[in-house]
Amino acid sequence: MIKKLILPLALIIAVVNFNAISFEKDPLHGKKFETNATEYKDGAPKPGAKSVPYEIEFKNGKLYSDLAASDKGGAFDQWLKYNIEKDSTYTEDDIEKHYYQVNASHENDDGVVISITITIDDIEIEGVMKLSKNDRLKKHFEFIGHEKAKKK
Repeated sequence: MIKKLILPLALIIAVVNFNAISFEKDPLHGKKFETNATEYKDGAPKPGAKSVPYEIEFKNGKLYSDLAASDKGGAFDQWLKYNIEKDSTYTEDDIEKHYYQVNASHENDDGVVISITITIDDIEIEGVMKLSKNDRLKKHFEFIGHEKAKKK
């Protein structure tokens, strides 16, 4: 009787351990940020450019940007896979805070490449979004903002 239980128990333990090891939780999953983006040209804000509000959302290893989805941002109306290049934790005033550097890049069917570089420091976000085609910069946006307050 005991011998019959050992194999199924060993199998269950192996599966649970494999799942715990192989599936890392996305630390940015479910986070939404409110940002203000400004278009840049030749390293300075484009003449007459106004800061426009946009949102960035992270979910299951992908990000979605209202700015990227807009016509102004290249109409990349899709979730883009991202890589967390840096993930660290630090303490400030006895409060644990998280710091991330994130990169996302994707080429659409028209050959337009979107490249997004983001730095998240606790609840603050800043970054750059560039659109290029044939290695020529078409649009350049810089944004800054904060994590969106969660509804209760």
